[in-house]
Amino acid sequence: MMLALGAAGAARAAEVRQRPLHQTQSQSRRLQASDGEAGADEYLPREENGVWACRDKKGEAGYNYVSPFELKAKKRGICARLVHLEMPGTDLKGAQLQAANLMGSDLSSAILEGASLTGARLTGSILFGIVAPAAELSDAELSGSDMAQAKLRQAALKGAKLVSARLNKADFFEANLGGADLTGAMMIEAKLGKAGLQRADLKGATLVDADLSSADLTGATLRSANLRRAMLLGAVLKGANLARADLRGANLYGCDTERAVFHEAVFDDKTILPFSRKEAERLGMKKYHGSAR
Repeated sequence: MMLALGAAGAARAAEVRQRPLHQTQSQSRRLQASDGEAGADEYLPREENGVWACRDKKGEAGYNYVSPFELKAKKRGICARLVHLEMPGTDLKGAQLQAANLMGSDLSSAILEGASLTGARLTGSILFGIVAPAAELSDAELSGSDMAQAKLRQAALKGAKLVSARLNKADFFEANLGGADLTGAMMIEAKLGKAGLQRADLKGATLVDADLSSADLTGATLRSANLRRAMLLGAVLKGANLARADLRGANLYGCDTERAVFHEAVFDDKTILPFSRKEAERLGMKKYHGSAR
């Protein structure tokens, strides 16, 4: 059946898949402005109670139609519907993709340095090894995405949703992850030195062998997080919740733990605590007596 469509039919089918599901061809709005200014009928991003939506001047919701070829050439896809986009390794440095719908896309190893993806939807996308230092991803939806080995130094991910995301060996050095939802995220050997994680939710996250040296985790939730052999040298843990966290082999030397909660957190002989073992007992921590792996 697919062979009968021919090349023209396949191209037509691909074009239709890029449009909003609720729009017909006549209703689809193409992003006209090539000089960076908004077109008359263009949908533009708008923050509504912490959620980003795309609306036109009349307040109607929708997405702009932007082909992958236009995106690559102009690097502009504001409020574009680009679901299941296949552009691995593409140079999208400085691209404008605010509130774009890129769910299920493959952008592995793409260059997104300085790109703006505020409020973008990237749920379930493949972002393995992307090069995105100083990229803007605040309020982006990245839950379930594969961002292993991503290079996100000094990137902004404030309020981003990264629930169950795969972030193993990702580089977040000096990145802003304040208020981000990292519940259940896999962050083995992730580099988070000097990262801003104020009020971030890392409940149940796996941070084995992660580097959080000098990171700011003020008010962060690390309940039941796996921090085995993690480096937290000089990290700020003011008001952080580490209840039931696994701290076996972790290094918390020099941490600021004022008002931090450690109830039922597990430590062992290899754990370096910023306070005495007697204080650990007073805080309700539990000493692990089994063999460490």
